[in-house]
Amino acid sequence: MNHNTAEGGTSARVQIGNFPVATTEAQFRALFLSHGTLGAYDRPVDAHTERPGSYAYLEMDPVNAAAAVKALNGRAMGDRKITVNIAKPLADWAPEAGRRPASPAPRRTVTPQSSRADAPSEA
Repeated sequence: MNHNTAEGGTSARVQIGNFPVATTEAQFRALFLSHGTLGAYDRPVDAHTERPGSYAYLEMDPVNAAAAVKALNGRAMGDRKITVNIAKPLADWAPEAGRRPASPAPRRTVTPQSSRADAPSEA
């Protein structure tokens, strides 16, 4: 995925997964710095647990990103082998993302108890 940067160039978004939970942004930057200049870092937070997710993103120059993927994919980090890929645009893997479907018809109608003819009477 190419993004325009403030300098007018483009950058590739590198996705990193299967890393130890305690990995910090500084550790990611140190690992990738030898492969070129790094841009934005993003590690989404899980909405339910409010903990950092199991994947992160770094932005790099597209040529350097390809070299980093080749060099770092499968590399050991702690007790795991990380996965490193060029992130695909959302439209490539979730074409319906961002589209809001029309409001569906209600699945059931809730009727107040007093207006139902078949409701058992209280005695």
